[in-house]
Amino acid sequence: MQQALEINPDLKVLASPWGQPAWMKANGSIVGGRLIDDPAIFESYALYLTKFVQAYEDAGIPVYALTVQNEPQNRTPDAYPGTDMPVAHEAAVINELGPMLQDAGLGDVQIIGFDHNWAQHPDDAADATSLGLPAEPDYAADLLRSSAAQWIAGTGYHCYFGDPRRRRSCVTSSRTRGSGSRSAPDGTVRTTPRPGSSRTPSSGTRRTSRSG
Repeated sequence: MQQALEINPDLKVLASPWGQPAWMKANGSIVGGRLIDDPAIFESYALYLTKFVQAYEDAGIPVYALTVQNEPQNRTPDAYPGTDMPVAHEAAVINELGPMLQDAGLGDVQIIGFDHNWAQHPDDAADATSLGLPAEPDYAADLLRSSAAQWIAGTGYHCYFGDPRRRRSCVTSSRTRGSGSRSAPDGTVRTTPRPGSSRTPSSGTRRTSRSG
């Protein structure tokens, strides 16, 4: 990354974690499960992310934007890091992270919410049903209606499933809520998976091709 920035100093780095340390997880594993439902854990994870950004800054790699969880509705990752992060947990982490970044002199780092498909994948909805959990099909819009909205600069999407026109409801949500400590977002929508992916938006994408 340092070499890439030497070639093109205008590159912007967006960081998106796939999971958290096992001690923060209710299942004690970096694979699957949720964060422990405890304000102290949400604060600890926000501090973890802040220190990550600081470490990259110290290494000469400024972080332009940050999500708090890649694919938060992928509830049952197959032997790779991942976390089921419901809206309430993501909002709680962001409410800690926003002021923490500001206090650390990193207030310019953009917090990107959601970071998953245009629409909920049927497999993710089925997993929610089998686990007895709310499916939260309107995750991004619900997040933008939460108290964490004041810290969110935009929402991130993956192109593996759904209709990109669904993002319009999130743009509307972000423009109609009140502003907070951070300037009110402009409804920015970002496509967050890696550039050059061979996957294309589809209403029939299978589980094997939904993860970035």
